Amino acid sequence: MSAFICDLNGRIVKTFFDREKGNPGTHEVTWDGRDDNGQLCPTGAYIPIIKVRSRQQGSEIYNPSETPWGLTLNGHDISYNAQTKQVSYRLDQPALCQMRIGEKEGGPAYISLFGWVPRSQGDYHAAWDGKDVNGLIEVWKKEHFEIYLDAFSLPENSILLNGSNPRSYNYKGLKKRFPIKPPVGSTINLHALHQREFCHDMLLNAAFKSGKKTADGIPIIEGQAELQVFAGKDVNLRQLEREKFELYIFVDGKMLIESPHPSLPASQTIDTTTISNGDRIFTINLRTFEDHLGIFSFKVRVDN
Repeated sequence: MSAFICDLNGRIVKTFFDREKGNPGTHEVTWDGRDDNGQLCPTGAYIPIIKVRSRQQGSEIYNPSETPWGLTLNGHDISYNAQTKQVSYRLDQPALCQMRIGEKEGGPAYISLFGWVPRSQGDYHAAWDGKDVNGLIEVWKKEHFEIYLDAFSLPENSILLNGSNPRSYNYKGLKKRFPIKPPVGSTINLHALHQREFCHDMLLNAAFKSGKKTADGIPIIEGQAELQVFAGKDVNLRQLEREKFELYIFVDGKMLIESPHPSLPASQTIDTTTISNGDRIFTINLRTFEDHLGIFSFKVRVDN
């Protein structure tokens, strides 16, 4: 018999038995969340695989990925309490989920509250101060304020692990793979098809190429101003270029420019004469064609 645990991409993280002889009866193993090299596995969902071969019945395999999984889940009863500063939501079955907050009807995304964490069925609360990622905007007061919970279903008997950061885990140590069955159906969630360590939103930075500032450090822009967007420390530039992306630039929540770019850092010329003078908040959204998101907001003064 063989028994092991693999991630949703089929990489074997823990081996309990590898073609070993077993006596008839019930067998039980425990797992501490660490891989065969002793590393704590990344936060996520894992599935047990069991292979048994006997003279009487031949070969049998228990593979949870043969059950439907990776399907988009809807109806999460999402609400925000400004007094307790908590987002409440519900999951009707185990899932991986992420939460983004922004404005509907084509408005900007302001913050990725959490990304692809495992959750069992139940009611949950997430702390949020009601502001954007840079703490400049009272997002919850916006007319078109919206909270988006994206979630997909998991194979039966999935193990939900709150472990290490997927972006810092050494995946090179995982040599063996098991051919799990990928999601099928009409409601597959795009993110269920992704390699887990590459499936996350990202940090950005942005600034205008201008040396003028107010006494309290706010950049002053006028005429044709060059906006520069930079990758944060968690951005895999090679993966970003593979996915391809567009930049969406909003001023005080209104779309100003949508433009594709090949890589970061990226430059975009802004005609500031189309923007009213005064203090404005620029919000930058980077969206890849695989639905990964980068967000940055900052205040500037338009002075034409």
